[in-house]
Amino acid sequence: MSKIKTTNTVQLIKKANELVESRYRFDIWETRVMAKMITLISKNDADFKNYRIYLKDIQEEFGLTKNKDAYKRLKEGARRLMDRTVKIVFDTPEGKKELETKVIVGVETLVQKNSFIDVTFHPNMRPFLLQLKSKFLMYDIKNILRIPSVHSIRIYELLKQYEKIGHRMFTIEELKHILSIEDQYKLYGHLKSRIILKAQEDLKKHTDIYFDFKEFKQGRSVHRIKFFIYTNKANTSTQNDKITITEIEPSSLDSPFMIKLIDLIGSWGVPKKKIEKYIKQYDEKYILSRISYVQHQIKVKAKRGDRITNLGGYLHTLMELKDWVNPIQEKKEQVLNKRHVLENHNRQKAHLKEEERQLKTELHNREIEIIQSLFLKDETAKQAAIELAKKAPMVSYDNNKSIDKNLQENFLFRVAVYNKAKELYPELFIDLKQSYQERIKRVRNELNKL
Repeated sequence: MSKIKTTNTVQLIKKANELVESRYRFDIWETRVMAKMITLISKNDADFKNYRIYLKDIQEEFGLTKNKDAYKRLKEGARRLMDRTVKIVFDTPEGKKELETKVIVGVETLVQKNSFIDVTFHPNMRPFLLQLKSKFLMYDIKNILRIPSVHSIRIYELLKQYEKIGHRMFTIEELKHILSIEDQYKLYGHLKSRIILKAQEDLKKHTDIYFDFKEFKQGRSVHRIKFFIYTNKANTSTQNDKITITEIEPSSLDSPFMIKLIDLIGSWGVPKKKIEKYIKQYDEKYILSRISYVQHQIKVKAKRGDRITNLGGYLHTLMELKDWVNPIQEKKEQVLNKRHVLENHNRQKAHLKEEERQLKTELHNREIEIIQSLFLKDETAKQAAIELAKKAPMVSYDNNKSIDKNLQENFLFRVAVYNKAKELYPELFIDLKQSYQERIKRVRNELNKL
């Protein structure tokens, strides 16, 4: 893949939470068209417009400059998107409703030149993309440019919603429903390896968050999964502050958060205008982290009989330090990270041990099937194994009972018969043993690496 264009321009994807959690299935090209269209919406747009997507932009931003079929795939992706529907559940005064709607309604292209396409959203999408004031997700498109998996992008959005909370829980059925894969991955192990672990790898490598997870069982099956969400410092830049500056709504200056800040730091001598400036420049987590640290320092100094003489100035200094990290919070996160890493390590270890146990059980059952088949076809082979088993130590064969009764009731005798059959006819088990032993060895190697 060619290099992805790097730029300081922030291109925001902003969508209502209901749309993030809606049910749909797009392929990667349809997802790219949709994502690019959303970045072209202005926060002041009262209605949808024709949005022009230039091939050159898509190629550079998604790293497709060497892809000769990019325009064809882009156009085909847009046309397929015309046939796609989303199912969005939303609240109304009458209760929850589900809207099933088309996503886009028109695709226009130049006949002679392959330079751009013009597309527009379906009117039903207005409440979920235009003039959003609350309950929406916003992130820079840069986070998904390099992700090759549609499901990884969906999981990124679902977890990004809960980044400030730090965790999110889904039942397996809920997650499959949102991803529209109810008819796939009947075994949880396949869902885990092909969707969840792939998303974990993609997010860690490409986005501003990463996650760990914990499985909860109902009986012997995994029923729920809890995602633990962390800031990915390796991929986080100061562009997050720029996003907040350009997207803050004026009405938020009278929001509950504004009132909360006045209550928290107004007594520190911080004027209302400066609080408004903080809200415009920084996000909530950025501000509260610094306030929390000042509150902690007040308590620490009070225990020493000391105090901070200029609380407002002290806070302002922290506000100006863009790369500052709250040492208390960082320590808590380190402890949590270590705990989650240990939990994940133990889960992986338990999973591998269970996989090894299942492989051994499968091997044993397959061997028994071969022996039973042999005995049905060859009575002489059965009698030979039985006679040898009778002489085996610790077997205690009961001569007062029939052979079948001994096989049925005497576990040690039954095991001895099977073992003698394997000794007499080893050629019947060579390929089976080799196949399973290789798989067991791979599992043990993974266990040794932990």
